[in-house]
Amino acid sequence: MLGLVLKVLQGGVQRRVHKITVMLALTLAGVLCLAVASGFALALLTLWLQSIYGTTIALAIVAAGCGGVGLILLAVAFWGPARRPRPLQHDAVTPEIEAAKRSFDEAMAAMQQGSRESMLAALSLALVAGIVLARKL
Repeated sequence: MLGLVLKVLQGGVQRRVHKITVMLALTLAGVLCLAVASGFALALLTLWLQSIYGTTIALAIVAAGCGGVGLILLAVAFWGPARRPRPLQHDAVTPEIEAAKRSFDEAMAAMQQGSRESMLAALSLALVAGIVLARKL
């Protein structure tokens, strides 16, 4: 039974890792494309401003604009609204925590003085209780 549970969990983990890997690769490609597009847009803006104001002023305008956007983004990142942590619901989680503690105690007792079958049963119960507890939190 424990082997079956581990195989099911391993398959789920492998699917999640694959999904996250694909998402990260696509995100990296998207960010790279946006960076190239932003570079071309800034070059176009610089050339357009250069034809109107001259090279030095055009470069100063583009640099000031990029610096201003960067400062605004940093200000939002560091001085944004403070996030409050979610309050823990101790009353709602207590039965699951107690079940997990009991399962852990049973597993420890089985490992110290029980047979192999009772040890595997207790470990399976502890694993299932841990999964249920993790999903509740």
